[in-house]
Amino acid sequence: MPDPNRTPWQISDTINANTGQSPFATQSGPVKWNRTVILVDDDELIREILALMLERLGCKVFAAQNGQQAIGLFNLMKNDIDFVVMDFDLPDMTGQSACMQMKAIRPAIKVILSTGDQFQFRPEAQNKELFDEILEKPFSLTRLRTVVQSITAC
Repeated sequence: MPDPNRTPWQISDTINANTGQSPFATQSGPVKWNRTVILVDDDELIREILALMLERLGCKVFAAQNGQQAIGLFNLMKNDIDFVVMDFDLPDMTGQSACMQMKAIRPAIKVILSTGDQFQFRPEAQNKELFDEILEKPFSLTRLRTVVQSITAC
């Protein structure tokens, strides 16, 4: 049962009650990834919170508020981007359309679809050639870490 005192977007680490350690800690300290990501979301608050979460995991984040900005960033940095976190419902195009354009530029780019609706039940969700993972909003830092780790082999 979820803790009623925590928000779904809480950024702080949850301490494991059994070990007393953060799920982001190792014997050598906190897990930090050296990854570069494009984050695409039209909601400013979600974009800011998600950027903080990704930065907390050690990612360098370039944020875009719509598909065209994201594609522009991707064109400029296509060889430096490790993965993309893409909202599905953007003001100028769908995340699917933006993702298709990015994959046309660099077919191997990993894309995490971040969505607040029941996207997993839509036919587009089954297209694993476009989206490597689906991250349903709201999500925790632990869930974000798990999804990023699954596509980047960290």
